[in-house]
Amino acid sequence: MLQRAKLLHEKAHANIHAILSARGATPDDKGSFMSTVHETVISVRSAVVGLIKGSLSSFASGEEGIIEAYDKAIQSNGDYGPIRVALEQQRSALIELVGETQRKAA
Repeated sequence: MLQRAKLLHEKAHANIHAILSARGATPDDKGSFMSTVHETVISVRSAVVGLIKGSLSSFASGEEGIIEAYDKAIQSNGDYGPIRVALEQQRSALIELVGETQRKAA
């Protein structure tokens, strides 16, 4: 599940990067500070205690923060073109993954 999340984020990043590059923009490749923190916490936790069922709810909570970032990006983007479509599709895929994670954690 965590591997799927990582692939989902990598695909989303590549998609937005391509759209922005095609428009002549220079995308920021660093990512957000909180996504880096989230990834680090999950990595450390899995290395120390393994990924136990309780880790899934923490993971889902971190991903919910990313969904909120998608919400803000969609709201601030008046463009109803490819960027908005991509953001909405990525958000939907992430919501599906979070729901699955929460069901497994329950």
